[in-house]
Amino acid sequence: MMSHLPELRLGERLSNLCDSFWTPQPLVKPQPPDPAVCRSFVSRLAGRVRYLFLCAEYALSPQGGLREWLRLNVLVLLLIGIPSIILVPPLAAIAGYLCSIAITLQQGAIAVCTALLYSFGAFALLSVFLAYLRERKPR
Repeated sequence: MMSHLPELRLGERLSNLCDSFWTPQPLVKPQPPDPAVCRSFVSRLAGRVRYLFLCAEYALSPQGGLREWLRLNVLVLLLIGIPSIILVPPLAAIAGYLCSIAITLQQGAIAVCTALLYSFGAFALLSVFLAYLRERKPR
């Protein structure tokens, strides 16, 4: 009989972790703002806009699943986004420096290879010239 694979246990753990964070609460039906209260135009407008957003949220998800889904996504964004904002610029700078070092080493290697090529060419010409002089010399 096969036992459970470690991946399944890891999946169960992740599922349990997600379930512990997923706690939607039923929403209370929104009430319109009280028009009897004397407030400024901006305050009344803000209350009306807030009421419209709460009505839209309640219409989409009265059990609170949408609010919980948004909360979890913001949490994931914070857990991934903040370290990314902190770590990516220095890592990009380090990668840029490594690329510039690699380009410098490549240019140096090309210069060394060119110098060696010229040296081998000069040595070959000198060898041919000395061989010609040896053969030409009377014995």
